[in-house]
Amino acid sequence: MADKFQDIYYFLYYTDHYIHKGDNLQYNIFAYLKTSLRHIIVDKQLDQEERRLLKELSKDLNTLNASINSGYVAYDEVNEHLHKFRYKWDDESLFPSYKPTHLSDDEVMVLYDKAMDLYSIFDVGYLPVDVDQQFQVKDQTYYKVNQVFSSYDELVEALNGTYKNKVVDSLLKRNIYINVNGDLYGRVGDRGTNIYMGEETYEVIRESDHKIVIRVTVEKLNDDNQVIDYVTYDYILRFYSNGKWLFEEFYMFK
Repeated sequence: MADKFQDIYYFLYYTDHYIHKGDNLQYNIFAYLKTSLRHIIVDKQLDQEERRLLKELSKDLNTLNASINSGYVAYDEVNEHLHKFRYKWDDESLFPSYKPTHLSDDEVMVLYDKAMDLYSIFDVGYLPVDVDQQFQVKDQTYYKVNQVFSSYDELVEALNGTYKNKVVDSLLKRNIYINVNGDLYGRVGDRGTNIYMGEETYEVIRESDHKIVIRVTVEKLNDDNQVIDYVTYDYILRFYSNGKWLFEEFYMFK
């Protein structure tokens, strides 16, 4: 069952990926998905809610497929539809019986640190670049990234392996990093951090087998670097049907 679920998830992901690159979408790729859905829907291991949601997904895809075949749907509309399907697919309620991998508290914090580092290249600093390799987009200059990631797709893969797709979409829409013939180019400029935020303490809260909350309590400082208050932030780490633990939302507090 899990292999069938993953097949459909990756179909949605890669179709979305190819549309994002501007490649032509062939209608016959829907035949595979429709066949897979039909076989899964009749599987006796599914409960009523799982079967209902899969039927809904199948109906939506039939509508989209017909629109594409008629030639009246622009690629950005197709992309929007596919994002909707992926959000629906990523909902924990879709396959609640999908067994998550167990994470120790240390492993949870490793994922948190990785997510914070990755988010920081969009919100605080930027990746190292080669200033001699430039690409101009209107009045904005981008420079080729020469460390950490070797291509644009590698950055996107890292994002998809860390955050839920709505977070990935919001980061990529900032256009801090762009795809130039497969290479990764980025803008430069540091925001800096909040000097009024001090030391952090962490608590790992296991709300369910599929959901972990990382509660971060941070000192709030005054101009004399004295603690005057504490601020708490929750980061939700959830296990999804693609077999990954992903952060539902993310942000920087410093």
